[in-house]
Amino acid sequence: MKLLVIGDSLITGYGVPSDKSWLSLVQNESDEMIISKGVDGNTSSDILMRFVEDVVCSAPDIAFMMAGTNDALNGRTAKYIFNNVLERIKLCM
Repeated sequence: MKLLVIGDSLITGYGVPSDKSWLSLVQNESDEMIISKGVDGNTSSDILMRFVEDVVCSAPDIAFMMAGTNDALNGRTAKYIFNNVLERIKLCM
């Protein structure tokens, strides 16, 4: 099974040694193929802009998305973040 994780610094483990990030720990314990597409500082809009190339073209069996923290830090509303999540779900379908 191919798993893909896309998002912001919550994916990359910003501020944590790379071998101690949650995704690195999961990768070390799993036999599954896990692709990391985390980019520090990304907003839900940034992720939406790269979603087709990073996720759809990779054709994972499962995609996990973690985003919205940087949007909130920039004063964007929950509705704005939610709408970007809905757009990514539509692209997956």
